[in-house]
Amino acid sequence: MASGLSLPTVAEIRQSKFYELATANWLQSHTQPSDSATQVISNLFSLLQQDEFSVRSIAVLDYLQWLEMFLWPNWTTDSSEDHTVLIAIATVFKKRDNILDWEIFTTNETKCSTFFEKLLSLSLASKDFHIRSSLISFIACGFQSLDSAIVRRQVAPLVSILIWSSLHSNSVRTTLIEAASVQRPWRLANKRFDSANESKKSRLQLERTWLYSVLLELIQLLYVKSNDTNAAAIAYIEHVLELLIGIISQLPTRRFSNALLKDMNVIVAVKMSPVYKNEQNNLVRELLEIVDHYLNFPIDDITGVVTSPEDLAVIKSKQVLHLQKIALDHFRDKLLILALSNYGAVSKRDDLLENLDSLSDEELKQLCDYIGLATEYQAEGIPSDRQFMIELLAYRFVKRPSTQSMTGTFTSLPTDQTLMCPLLQQASAFDSSRPLAIPQFGLQYLSVGDFTLRAFELYRQESFFEIKNDLEAIVSRLKPQPTVLELKLAGTSRMAQKITKPAILETAPALVGETRPAFVRAEIYLELDKVAPEIQKEWEALRPGEVVFLIAIQAPNSRSSIAFERMGIKHVRAAEVVTMLDHNNSPIHSSGTVPKARGRPLYGKLARRRRLHVNIDPVAFAQDSDKVYDSVNVIVRRRPRENNFKPVLDTLKELTLSEVTLPDWLVDVFLGYGDPESVSYENLSVRPETIDMNDTFVSWGHIESSFEKVVTVGDNVMVPPFVIHETPDKTFEVSTYSQPSLGPHVTDARPRNTIQFTPKQVQAIYSGTNPGLTVIVGPPGTGKTDVLAQIISNINHAQSDQRTLVVANSTHALTKLFEKLGSLDVAERHLLRLGHGEDDNDTYTGFGRVESLMNRRAELLRYVAKLGNSVGAVGTHGESCESAGYFYSVFVQPTWDKYLNARKSVQEVAVLASLFPFHSYFADAPQPLFNPDTHTIEEATEIADSCFRHLQNVFTELAEMRPFELLRSSKAQIEYMLTSQARVVAMTATYAAMKRNEIVSLGFRYQNVIVAEAAQLSEIESFVPLTLQVTSESAGPIERVILAGDHLQNGPIVANVAFRKYGNMDQSLFARLLRSQVPSIMLDAQARTRPEIADLYRWRYSSAGIDIRDLALCSESDEYKFANAGFKHVMQFISVDDYNGQGESEPAPHFLQNLGEAEYAVAIFMYMRLLGYAADKITLLTTYSGQKALLLNVLAERCSKIPIFGMPTVATVDQYQGRSNDYVILSLVRTDRIGYLRDQRRLTTAFSRSRLGLYVLGRRELLESSPETAAFLNRFKPTVADRLELSIGEMFPSSRLADEVDDAKVAVMQGVEHLGSFVFEMTNQKLERMRADGALPALIPVAAVSDDQQDSDEDSDDEEMEDEYSDDDENVDESMDDE
Repeated sequence: MASGLSLPTVAEIRQSKFYELATANWLQSHTQPSDSATQVISNLFSLLQQDEFSVRSIAVLDYLQWLEMFLWPNWTTDSSEDHTVLIAIATVFKKRDNILDWEIFTTNETKCSTFFEKLLSLSLASKDFHIRSSLISFIACGFQSLDSAIVRRQVAPLVSILIWSSLHSNSVRTTLIEAASVQRPWRLANKRFDSANESKKSRLQLERTWLYSVLLELIQLLYVKSNDTNAAAIAYIEHVLELLIGIISQLPTRRFSNALLKDMNVIVAVKMSPVYKNEQNNLVRELLEIVDHYLNFPIDDITGVVTSPEDLAVIKSKQVLHLQKIALDHFRDKLLILALSNYGAVSKRDDLLENLDSLSDEELKQLCDYIGLATEYQAEGIPSDRQFMIELLAYRFVKRPSTQSMTGTFTSLPTDQTLMCPLLQQASAFDSSRPLAIPQFGLQYLSVGDFTLRAFELYRQESFFEIKNDLEAIVSRLKPQPTVLELKLAGTSRMAQKITKPAILETAPALVGETRPAFVRAEIYLELDKVAPEIQKEWEALRPGEVVFLIAIQAPNSRSSIAFERMGIKHVRAAEVVTMLDHNNSPIHSSGTVPKARGRPLYGKLARRRRLHVNIDPVAFAQDSDKVYDSVNVIVRRRPRENNFKPVLDTLKELTLSEVTLPDWLVDVFLGYGDPESVSYENLSVRPETIDMNDTFVSWGHIESSFEKVVTVGDNVMVPPFVIHETPDKTFEVSTYSQPSLGPHVTDARPRNTIQFTPKQVQAIYSGTNPGLTVIVGPPGTGKTDVLAQIISNINHAQSDQRTLVVANSTHALTKLFEKLGSLDVAERHLLRLGHGEDDNDTYTGFGRVESLMNRRAELLRYVAKLGNSVGAVGTHGESCESAGYFYSVFVQPTWDKYLNARKSVQEVAVLASLFPFHSYFADAPQPLFNPDTHTIEEATEIADSCFRHLQNVFTELAEMRPFELLRSSKAQIEYMLTSQARVVAMTATYAAMKRNEIVSLGFRYQNVIVAEAAQLSEIESFVPLTLQVTSESAGPIERVILAGDHLQNGPIVANVAFRKYGNMDQSLFARLLRSQVPSIMLDAQARTRPEIADLYRWRYSSAGIDIRDLALCSESDEYKFANAGFKHVMQFISVDDYNGQGESEPAPHFLQNLGEAEYAVAIFMYMRLLGYAADKITLLTTYSGQKALLLNVLAERCSKIPIFGMPTVATVDQYQGRSNDYVILSLVRTDRIGYLRDQRRLTTAFSRSRLGLYVLGRRELLESSPETAAFLNRFKPTVADRLELSIGEMFPSSRLADEVDDAKVAVMQGVEHLGSFVFEMTNQKLERMRADGALPALIPVAAVSDDQQDSDEDSDDEEMEDEYSDDDENVDESMDDE
């Protein structure tokens, strides 16, 4: 469903009333004189006022770069209030759109400070609610950007200790200062204020009273008559509440402000107001609930120490005791019962109010004064009556439910009520102009519990929002019709089936302490004979635990105020699949296959009917009447990868309800307020004296080039492996040691690293091998995977008792990493990946690992049998691991011991060789084993020892496999491998979140966490891997956390605009740590891409402080030296005109396509294949999954019937991150609106996927309309009209150098039709030659691009397109556009 904001098209921008103004005053290269800026500002302000400051108008101006090119450069201390307001409006829009760079304000810090002062004053003085809302929002954005030094310096004084000067009484202030032990800061702050000059004192006075003034005016506005229906006033109140949430949800800013909010009784004042009591003001109520939550969050405001439930109970009891003492001392005659009551009675609202009822109004005021509660405000119009004072006392003393207990009541399964809640309605209409009552991921969190609660609430609401959208889309396709007797559906959907009412089979009794049933089992009859066989298979593939939705559909009611009822949805209930049965009552396998019938075979339609057993949501069932389930008539399913919300929510809920322990050295930095330097290995209190770098270095010269100061220790020859000791003065003392040979066979040699890592890579490996937090920023092609593999290898080598957990966003990243580890000294049996692999042959996943291990077992047992035969030991020694172990203990080891004793006095190689007992076994090793002519006695002894090490390794490996002979089920074998054998365990972040509780229950232990693709993982996805074990005395905390990623490429995928932009759900832990200035290592050398292609995105890293250099390989290798055959350029931007009168299209919501670009991309692919390019070296990449579907359709039409073409890789940019190919043809799709292409991270990803050739299809005028995309476009070499330029007469590979051009051979393609005809002719010529040679049948049709041809699949069923081409690894990325 579209959000409330529809971004302007290029045509709309150029036709807008702002375009001419912008062109005349700031878009041109000349600088606008400042004396005319006043008039321009006046015009801008008037035009925006006419539009009521609509978000759409502001979006147009943002595209026209009004903030950075005009508003801020022309602002001076004499600028008008309107100018200041416009800067605030422009800044807030950019911040909401996540494209704000505060650096534009750093050009002149004095100017910035003056601007803030003027803005603060204006926020209090203005009478226009819209202006004040904008100014308050600007300041709220400042509190959300404390990582910016210039912003922090401006907003921090607004919440300094000086704001306590506004507390209502000196006694309250004195008590607070003494309790917080901040007497010295208080004195110093007041001394600074008193000694300031008049100008400075005026600024300090504004800062120390600003928050108080805002709060006082807020309370006053709440009680102004008619404000409860004044939309502008209500919007202002909402923005102030949003500001308060931002302030008190961060420890540094709540430290003193929280006490001020409590002193002013903000919660009670708002709740007693007409605005709050008006039920139409839902957002005010919901925002106040969040304010209340943080205002009473169990944490010490000064120290940041979390208050335990036990300590909180003590604090509350002391408050009650204080009340009872006051009652006894001053109101004995009326409050004696209260004074003598127990804590529980006083904490109950009814009991407390009954006791207070005996007091007069004056006595109530006195009681409040004794307690320290303010009952009056320094403003008119705020009532302070009896009811107000009673509510103050109730708010102070009545016990409120804990956050954990409230969270425990939340269910992970939605109903129609939760899907239609006001919050989700607000999210549907989100346009960034108003706040949302949802938690936000920010720079800091109050505690780990605060973080997990935010994550749970955000993920829950976001999941429900997506479910709501899916159900609405499916029901709209069903097209329910109004009828009298029964439901009539005029449409169909493969995701829904019409059913009769579910039959309740069993209602299990409630568990102890609960009121809901333990489970409710129901049976649903599915008539799958009415659907196509492929759809039947999809339904039969429903897995146990998967969630389906039971819907009661009725005739649509167009007059209803509820969206569901307008569509015809009456009830929605969720249920979990238990099993599916066929007509013989036999379970259907999860693969959708039907087992052999145990009963009478059945044929025809009845054989395709199924019975689905489900567990209905017991929480909803306990509250429902039978009528709800009697009215259910449709069952709906979702795609599996989009439907894993329940196990993830259950995990987040469990984390919220439990005490999660992070390592002491990490927790403060994770929360955002610790010393960022403290997590580096250099600053840890405990770190190893030496670090074994194993085979990181390939030579002594390599290590010398990696460190500035290197000295050797010992007399050994300096060859790898190296051990490093770092001294306090940063000198690296290097020693070496020899590794014994593992056997005489070539296969016994240890795998060695052959990569000569760059100094930055070495720094990352060294840091990761040390304990602590290592953050590795790796731009495209800089070797992040190689670095991580080497770190794992080093840890595995030096600390073999430790285990490493590896988490990534995709299975592809894990596959790449395990392939790298396979080439290093990490035994394959110690590698395990949980979850599904990239294909069925993956040997690292659970079942594949077991199968591979059992194959290895059989191979090793053959070695044992061979050994037994070679030494004449009779018996079935190679029958099992047990028999092999017995053979080793009773024969092999004694034989070796006997040999050791015999050789003690031997000094001749020939004699030593004659005594060696295993000659026959090692007959297949390079011979001779012992050479008296060339080997010394020491060398011969080492050879004999290496042979026995080989045997030891065989029996050691078999001993590790012994449990697999005892564990019969694959599940038990995988669990054993996880908990006992594997040293490196990998899984995707989604799998970790879904299976967290199960993994913890198995007792899984690990000491190291590595997160690959960390910038693509959300905060919670990076957090869950830290919690997959329960820390105890026997299992210490995590020692190393290593995050590797690239925050300048794609971040986490969050489809919904509201949750992405307002809730910051697309924030990664990786990016947040970088914002917090945590030390990071930035890899700075790429060896993947042509330098000219790398220049397309190199500039982005330069602006972030990373100068990416090209390694010699990129200029010395032939594939980089020569041109791309058939192309004038190795990279080119090609502007694609409308095709058949159309550019981008949207055949289904959020399903964007561009037929012209699809035909163009396929034509280029066909052209390349005709020249001899390999199909698997070409990738067709696009920014939208709708275009991916269209590309596959066009490829099928053009290429599937002609064997010379084959099929390229087709993917979206989001899917393809972390991958690359030699040649990439990129379709940007967009021609009207820029959409999420404006996110520079996506274009960085898209432009960095190719190694040798990049050909980009797009629309120049659209990309030039946005500075974010124009910055990329301007780096392409200019060509005539952006037409594709070919070099005719070449075949792959080219012998032409990359910078050579023969203009006589250049052919310019004027458009897709021209290129299509050109390729058509080439294809016919090649086919004729192949037919003449007898290589092809006589008739093979060639599909050409013609002017009037429309893709046959473009008009096909929208849902089928989405279903067929929806990739499991991909979210629907179109919905990320702001429209």
